[in-house]
Amino acid sequence: MFGNRRFRVETHQAAEFPTMMPHAIGAEGKPCEILGIFDRAAHRGHRPDDNGAAG
Repeated sequence: MFGNRRFRVETHQAAEFPTMMPHAIGAEGKPCEILGIFDRAAHRGHRPDDNGAAG
């Protein structure tokens, strides 16, 4: 859930979202693994730099 919308993320897919928006993460029918990457200010850890390259 992200805000009031529900999204389904399949195996080998990724989701990126601002963590200040209300959200919930769960699994349907079986366990799942979640990897979260944040910097000290809880910003995205893979924001592109000024050249457009991931840093």
